[in-house]
Amino acid sequence: MSGEAPNHAAWIARFIALPRSERWYRSLFPADHDGPIGEITPAYATLDEAEIDHIRALIPGLKLIYILRNPIEQSWSLINRRYLLERYGSIDKMPPHLISEYLFGPEAQRRTNYAAILDRWRARFGSAQIYVSFYDELVRDPDLFLNNILDFLAVPHLPAEEVYRGRNNVSRGDPIPPDYLARLAESHRANVVSAHEMFDNADTARWLEMTEVALEAGAD
Repeated sequence: MSGEAPNHAAWIARFIALPRSERWYRSLFPADHDGPIGEITPAYATLDEAEIDHIRALIPGLKLIYILRNPIEQSWSLINRRYLLERYGSIDKMPPHLISEYLFGPEAQRRTNYAAILDRWRARFGSAQIYVSFYDELVRDPDLFLNNILDFLAVPHLPAEEVYRGRNNVSRGDPIPPDYLARLAESHRANVVSAHEMFDNADTARWLEMTEVALEAGAD
């Protein structure tokens, strides 16, 4: 939440050229910044216990923001963005092994097993240092979504239009074909159920309803 990332040549050279280390990582952030500063990648969610322990040793006061999305929609959005839009143009043109890997494979399961992910991170950072929100809230009310995060970071509220500078990594938005929807529902049902058991809110209830409806339709 530090504003735009550095864009000067020295920072880019340091990011690309220097060996990866704790010192290198710290050098990517300005030392004289007077407010919260951070970065974002969904890949952190699937780190294992030893990797999370290392992060805690490095930055014990870290605050974490984890935004959850319906596992079915999240998996479909990923394959739309990463492959359909960039390389193939249609799921019918994708190699079957890529479809299986990104929609139904072990990594897809790990990415959407929100309950297990949160258990790992909370065991090391505690619930007070982790803010969990839902993509559904961002769609419903961007200002509320943003201000809740700013409250967690102890940052003054800002209008959403002053912060959101366009959409990044946007998927194409193609609807999920019915046959894939049924398979996604079957593949991700356990993760949807565990998320609903953990949060039991209107958003996870909608995820579960969508999953059950898709499973019923696929059985017809």
